[in-house]
Amino acid sequence: MRGDTARFTLDRPRNVVVQVDDKTFDCLHLFANPIEQDVPAEGDKHVMYFGPGLHTPPNGELHVPSNTTVYLAPGAVLVSVVRFEGVENSRLIGRGVIYNSKSGAMFMGKCQNVTIDGVMILNPRYHNIRIAECQNLTIKNLRAFSREGWGDGIQLYCSENVTIDGCFLRTSDDCIALYTHRWDFYGDTRNITVKNTSLWADVAHTINMGVHGNPDPDNHEMLENLNFENIDILDHREPQVNAQGCMAINAADGNLVRDVRFDNIRVEDFRWGQLFHMRVINNPRWNKAAGRGIENVYVKDVSYNGKNADVSIVAGTDAEHTVKDVTFENLRVNGRVIRDSGDKPRWYLASDGVPMFVNEHVQNLRFLTTEEAAIL
Repeated sequence: MRGDTARFTLDRPRNVVVQVDDKTFDCLHLFANPIEQDVPAEGDKHVMYFGPGLHTPPNGELHVPSNTTVYLAPGAVLVSVVRFEGVENSRLIGRGVIYNSKSGAMFMGKCQNVTIDGVMILNPRYHNIRIAECQNLTIKNLRAFSREGWGDGIQLYCSENVTIDGCFLRTSDDCIALYTHRWDFYGDTRNITVKNTSLWADVAHTINMGVHGNPDPDNHEMLENLNFENIDILDHREPQVNAQGCMAINAADGNLVRDVRFDNIRVEDFRWGQLFHMRVINNPRWNKAAGRGIENVYVKDVSYNGKNADVSIVAGTDAEHTVKDVTFENLRVNGRVIRDSGDKPRWYLASDGVPMFVNEHVQNLRFLTTEEAAIL
């Protein structure tokens, strides 16, 4: 700092937030991109090219066919919903902006082998990206901002083999939301990886999964192999106790959620909410049935520094709808490693204002140091 001037140097392309005096809605977001490689050629029959300037497709919708690259050049502003429906081997890339979409900014339905890379989304009505019944997707280097209600970052339904890498999401609802059935989407959700990403939820969760599914007992679904690696959680604000949690697993509507891993997650002090929320639920506001359960969750090298976290919750519903096999390894709260000690009560005091409530329908919950984990 020199007077009222801040100077710093970036050693590589990074996403940076400059926030002074806790001014949550008056801060500077700086996004340094890597240099573009292999820029598509304007005029190529397989390229939808949008150069610098304002572009508004008919009816505010852009439908992308298979084997097509949509390129938003630096300075391009696309006022549109972008739709990938029933397509394969297509891309949306560049350094331009999708702005002020009339509904969600992007919909991907029944797609395969689609890549989103480098673009920015600003101020959509509702979600930034909705994914349904898709396979083999990559979303990387995306920056997305929403400010209106139900403005989720990336909603994913009934999809497999999806990687979200190197993104920045600041949203007015869940940043990352993973579900199974809803509306006319059906099927399991599996093999999802979110990594090297920054999440900021002005409302609701940063990471949420399992709320929506198929309550029909003959057609239950599951979410499995869900991985979150090298994540920065910058903020979380949600006054509703049953909708809190920076890292939330809410198994409902017959869903079984299993094989979830949180690894190397850094959580800054957030405005209002919980650090963890893992429950088997049936909330009449959103659900028609309880989930089947939560199984095999591993939380490794998660750190939280702050004082605003409310009571974290890990809870099943009854003896048939349980949470089991949850391990915390090297959970650090304000610098202290949380570990088991003797006969554990149902209430774990996790340190400095971050307690955790655990009910009788939770089985095999462990808190380990790194050294203890290494010898198991």
